[in-house]
Amino acid sequence: MEGRVLRPARRAAEDARRERLREIRRPLLARGGDVHGQPPDGQEHRAHLERLRLRRRGDARRIPADRPETRALSARPRILAIAVAAVVLAAAIPAAGAAAVLGSFRDLDNATREHHRISMRLGVPLAVVVVRTDRGPLYRIVSTDAPDEAAARALVARARETGVPGAWYWAEAPLPEEEVAVTPEDPETAPAEPQAVEEAPDTQPPHTAPDAREEAVAARPEPADPPGEPWLAYHSFSGDISLEGRWYPDPAVHPGQRSHASGFVVRPELYLEDRAGRSLTVRPFFRHDAGDPRRTHADLHEAYGMAVGQWGASEWELRLGVDRVFWGVTESQHLVDIVNQVDLVEHPNEKARLGQLMAHVTLAGDWGALELFGITGHRDRTFSGRSGRLRLPLLIDRGATTYESGAEEWGLDVAARYSGTIGAFDIGLSVFDGTSREPFLLPAFNGAGTPILAPHYRSIRQFGLDAQWTTGSWLYKLEAIHRAGAWNLLGQEEDYGAFVAGGEYTLYGLFGSGADLGLLAEWNYDARREWATSRFQNDLFVGTRLALNDEQGTEFIGGVLSDLDHDSHFVSLELSRRLRDNWSLEFETVVLLNVGEADLLYAMRRDSFVGLDLVYSF
Repeated sequence: MEGRVLRPARRAAEDARRERLREIRRPLLARGGDVHGQPPDGQEHRAHLERLRLRRRGDARRIPADRPETRALSARPRILAIAVAAVVLAAAIPAAGAAAVLGSFRDLDNATREHHRISMRLGVPLAVVVVRTDRGPLYRIVSTDAPDEAAARALVARARETGVPGAWYWAEAPLPEEEVAVTPEDPETAPAEPQAVEEAPDTQPPHTAPDAREEAVAARPEPADPPGEPWLAYHSFSGDISLEGRWYPDPAVHPGQRSHASGFVVRPELYLEDRAGRSLTVRPFFRHDAGDPRRTHADLHEAYGMAVGQWGASEWELRLGVDRVFWGVTESQHLVDIVNQVDLVEHPNEKARLGQLMAHVTLAGDWGALELFGITGHRDRTFSGRSGRLRLPLLIDRGATTYESGAEEWGLDVAARYSGTIGAFDIGLSVFDGTSREPFLLPAFNGAGTPILAPHYRSIRQFGLDAQWTTGSWLYKLEAIHRAGAWNLLGQEEDYGAFVAGGEYTLYGLFGSGADLGLLAEWNYDARREWATSRFQNDLFVGTRLALNDEQGTEFIGGVLSDLDHDSHFVSLELSRRLRDNWSLEFETVVLLNVGEADLLYAMRRDSFVGLDLVYSF
């Protein structure tokens, strides 16, 4: 989670939006409840929560663009969810000409539910607007607090980084012609139908001012205190199930390795929120792999309770339990992101993370956001088994893990991070003191006398900086660390520095269409060079990101990471597209080229693969 400071223009726009929202709420508050069906005494806590979310980023969990989130709601909560959306719909976009589009749907329920989820993840207020097209109404999730083009584009970039890859910039997005207030009468009445508006294409090109007028869709609220659940303000159950397959076209390097892998993944999510703004989030994870027993594993990605409140002119947030935290801005690697352990059996790009037991406190205000962490229960990095691909010649035995700390995995790690915005710069300063997430692999023997590699975790201290500068269509990015206490490749303690620096340029409305094309370049450098324990010792990354911004959320991401010292190349290509409202298809290929003996990937030189996933969202 990353705090953000609102710029003066954005704060003015948000204040105006809240004032309009208060005008809509007054008739309902007179009846003893708010627009969410909550008693008045819980309203301040929800307001604090909303203000806090305006200053924070989502976590590392990937949220497919435009993915519908069909929740298991009873009749009353379904009407309540639509009523909540109606209030958001009634709040007008503050200014024409600046909006980020975060999803487009044919079904209002899907748009409403995905709106809630994306708003929670990004920590920004959003609205759902409806556009009439020749194929019927199109419900579009848009930003409401971007006062200019730079702010809207920055939100698009941040959305893509935090799991909404199909986000795109809508230039000259029109204001709703009419605001529809929520009325307190007849709470069981169905939502009002949208009135006719002029036709517009399904996807507006980012730099074309559409003629269509957008209207809010209103619904009447559900009465407060639904029978049987007087304390619960909102609940949802969602997630996805995917069938996955990988094929390795080259013969294996090591005996016993298989040429294919297949299995399935289940990622459910339960969210509960009471009327005081306290919430519980549970996100378990399970993978079954038919090829490698070690890749079959379960994890509790998130299971935490959250409370919020006010402290002077600032807001605080407390999370207790298992959570995942994302730090960083770059694409090729997340150098400063150290809180959570890497789940390496998920993907060799080292971006998948395991859940971590922690206490996480955030204090946010106009000055930025300060986060404090107390962490325990160190997680071992996952590694492939004997029949799995993408592994070293010797098996890594997690049962032989050792620690420098006498408390072993139950030692206390502490971390802190400040984040804020200064003009066009987003900056983050962090410090971590505790057990390293990167193991040093020591040669050893197991009980049967077989040679193995035993993970050893050192105690380290790391200082980190991540920064992003937004100017026009350019995003300039930097991540840098200084780490003390780690061992180099020779097993000698060596303090070192490392950084990732680069930029991204986006071509909006490519060839007059609604597509956006992003061009990326980053340089990865580790001061230890040939004695670095990471493969990013001196590497250049060049990539592209193409988002068609169509109704199916089609997106292509490709890149090449070239080792400038060893002349090897790591090529990654990804393509995702929604087939229907609840079904999507994801294609991926990873190719290893010209991997020499001096490269850390030499043992995996024949492990290029092609993957295909069929995902069902519920």
